[in-house]
Amino acid sequence: MKRRDVFAVALGGSGGTLARAWIIRWPLWHGIDAWAVVGINWLGGIILAVVMALVAKRRLMEPHRLLFGVGFCGGFTTFSTMIAGLVGFAAGQQWGQALMDLLLSLLGLPIVLAVLTPLWPESTVQEEEAAIAEVDREP
Repeated sequence: MKRRDVFAVALGGSGGTLARAWIIRWPLWHGIDAWAVVGINWLGGIILAVVMALVAKRRLMEPHRLLFGVGFCGGFTTFSTMIAGLVGFAAGQQWGQALMDLLLSLLGLPIVLAVLTPLWPESTVQEEEAAIAEVDREP
């Protein structure tokens, strides 16, 4: 791995970690940090999906994938923060909250995306596929 790649991951990770810390401490979330963690994980999943789609379409290059996809999203979303919340709920014997948090964190975003994907305009998808095919044909 090149030095610039390591720097891109580190820079993105620092930014993602700071963004997560800022959002969790945002006054809106006072007293309901579990919702902040679920929201952050959902948002991070969406950001990662967009980054990877743009990389696949060659609109972002490898350094951008490392900066945003690996670094930022890796620092922004954390499995350990979700697990710490679950342990807290379990310690307080808040089993319903723990189960809801776990299910929303692991299954919520895929369900939302499955519902929204059919709503994406088909013409846009076809135009994008045609543009990618055109780029692939160029020497």
